[in-house]
Amino acid sequence: MNLKVTAVCFIAIVALFLFVGCTNMGNDSNNGNTDLNNPDDNSGIYNNLNQFVKVKAGDTVSVYYVGKLTDGNVFDSSVGKDPLTFVAGTGEMIVNGKIVGTVVEGFRTPVIGMKVGDKKTIEISPEQGYGAINEDNKQWIPKEQLPADLNIDQVIIVGQYRLKVYEMNDQNVLASVNHFLAGQTLIFDIILVSIN
Repeated sequence: MNLKVTAVCFIAIVALFLFVGCTNMGNDSNNGNTDLNNPDDNSGIYNNLNQFVKVKAGDTVSVYYVGKLTDGNVFDSSVGKDPLTFVAGTGEMIVNGKIVGTVVEGFRTPVIGMKVGDKKTIEISPEQGYGAINEDNKQWIPKEQLPADLNIDQVIIVGQYRLKVYEMNDQNVLASVNHFLAGQTLIFDIILVSIN
C-alpha cells in the first residue's frame, strides 16, 4: 500500500509542476516577443548584445584613457572625468553632440575591432601624434607673457606649448613654438566604454 501512496504523491507533484509551469508561460516580461529589433524587449536574453558588437570605422565611441610618455610620466588622463568621445577612423571629437576638433591620427583607428569593456595599450609615434619638433616655427612673443629669467637656447613649457628661445630684445622674445608633446612617443592605456 505504501508504494501506491508514494506513486500517487509523485504523480500529484508532477501534475502540480506541469500545471504551474503552463499557467505562467505567458507571464514573462517579453510577453512572448522574440523580435530582436524590438526596443521594448526587456527579457534579459538580448540585453547584453553590445558585448558582442565590435567597433567599425564611422562608429562614435567613448573611451577612458591614461596618456603616458615612454618614461612612464602621465601627461593626461580622463580618469574622474567624462570619457573621450570620437568617431572611429576619422577622429572627430564630440562634446555635447558637436564636433569640437580631432584626436591625434594615431588614436583614430586602434579602437576598430574592440568591444565594450575591452582594454588596450597603444603606442603612438611622433608622426602619428603631435609631429616632430619644428625649430623653424618661430614667433615673436611679448616678454610680459613669459617668465622673466629667460636665456638664449633655453627650452620652456608654457601651457601646452614648448618654446625654444632664439633671440630677445627689450620687449619681445623670438622662440620656436611647438606643442609640448611634439617629438614624443605617446602611450595610451584605453578602455572602450560605449559604441553609438
